[in-house]
Amino acid sequence: MSTTANARLHQRTFHVAPMRDYTNAHFRTICRIMSKHAVLWGEMEKTGAILEADPLKQRRLLQRGSTEGQEVLQLGGNDPKEMFRAARICLPYGYDELNLNCGCPTTKTGGADYGASLMRDAELTSNLIESIAGGVRGSVAISVKCRIGIQETYTPDSEDYAVLHDYVSTLTRTGVLSHVVVHARQAVLGGLSPKQNREVPPLRHDFVHALAADFPDLNVTLNGGICRMQDANMHCAESIKGIMAGRWFLRSPLDLMRVDEEFYGEASTTSLESVCDAYVDYSLASLERDNGTLAELVMPLALICYELEEKAKVAVEEGNVEVEARAIRDAELMLETCTPLLMRHHGLKLSLVSPVAKVTFDIGPDHQATIVLMISTCKLVCDE
Repeated sequence: MSTTANARLHQRTFHVAPMRDYTNAHFRTICRIMSKHAVLWGEMEKTGAILEADPLKQRRLLQRGSTEGQEVLQLGGNDPKEMFRAARICLPYGYDELNLNCGCPTTKTGGADYGASLMRDAELTSNLIESIAGGVRGSVAISVKCRIGIQETYTPDSEDYAVLHDYVSTLTRTGVLSHVVVHARQAVLGGLSPKQNREVPPLRHDFVHALAADFPDLNVTLNGGICRMQDANMHCAESIKGIMAGRWFLRSPLDLMRVDEEFYGEASTTSLESVCDAYVDYSLASLERDNGTLAELVMPLALICYELEEKAKVAVEEGNVEVEARAIRDAELMLETCTPLLMRHHGLKLSLVSPVAKVTFDIGPDHQATIVLMISTCKLVCDE
């Protein structure tokens, strides 16, 4: 077991889940500004994409968000030789842990031959994690992220804890596995969309608690249905020490500023203003180095704007004038200091009107991405 894995055993850890198109290095950078201690996961990278990329693209795929704190890179694939080579390429990037995706049911990121389908074959999964361990020469923690089980098509009430137990038991016999993250739902490989796979199969948190109790020398992290700090603290007790949440922080990214204090017990002085200042400095430096597009860099700010708009809307519905005013002030800070600064860097024309902010960014030669920032008091129109 690696030094990182040993340090984590029996310690509480809070993980921000890997999310396709979101948890790139820029998103992880702003997450790290908000929380010193959260474990940040990058997007899953397929072994083929890593091996086929030129050095510049490899750097963009594999770069950490920050040199501080713990970060995990998730790999997807089903070929042990490719997995070995990809892990070796990843080693210099300084990740604290490499994770094998055994839980994604979608054809885009899992497909018919890897992702959640690896739960059909524990021996192949074992070969893959052994290949990762060989590629990093035992210097990085090795983990898997899986579901509680799989189905070809959805059948209600078909969960079986023995499936999860036996799968993990086989993997532990490799001697290289130090951490298992379990999404507490079954993966349905056919007939359900990715969104439905996150909602239709019922949550079985009890399976994950049982697994942690049955494997006391293994770090077990619970994923699925965690959307409040109360949920995280409730489940992170007894055998389970790790909690993972994902879409919670797409809806409410500023909640990350609470993690250090409310989960790790360490007082935090981070404020929205300090987050904005630090992230804008990072973004401008990244643009100078051609490290990311404007759309990629602004996306975390857009997510914060969405959160502030929602807070203002709820406050209006509840008649809470104080919360509404605070949300509007924060929204003005985002629009008047962060987004305009990034826009001006690329020579865009700005105007503030009301009541909806609409920002258009070039993301490629053939199309544009439009991000609508729903703010109750202003509209930012950018025209090249």
